[in-house]
Amino acid sequence: MTPNPLPTIGRVVHIVLATGAHRPATVIHASEDDQPNVMVNLDATNDLNDKTPVFDSHGLFPESSRPFLRTAYLAQLDSVPYDETGTLPGTWHWPERT
Repeated sequence: MTPNPLPTIGRVVHIVLATGAHRPATVIHASEDDQPNVMVNLDATNDLNDKTPVFDSHGLFPESSRPFLRTAYLAQLDSVPYDETGTLPGTWHWPERT
């Protein structure tokens, strides 16, 4: 399903990590196919530790995730697919309303 509205540059979306945790991400490139490039904000206390390798097949992002670049506590993910349920690792969705 296509998200409504489509993501645009500067909007904040949520990314689902391999652990099931959600992290905010800023859209840095919007595409017509609803698979934006995003910069994910990681939680240094909970995401970056010796027990959770961050950037390999056993880390936070599933192997199916696109290539990314880590800078400090940010990670760039490219062509991230949309999941309206907000449960599939390596996907984005709009932030939950509370």
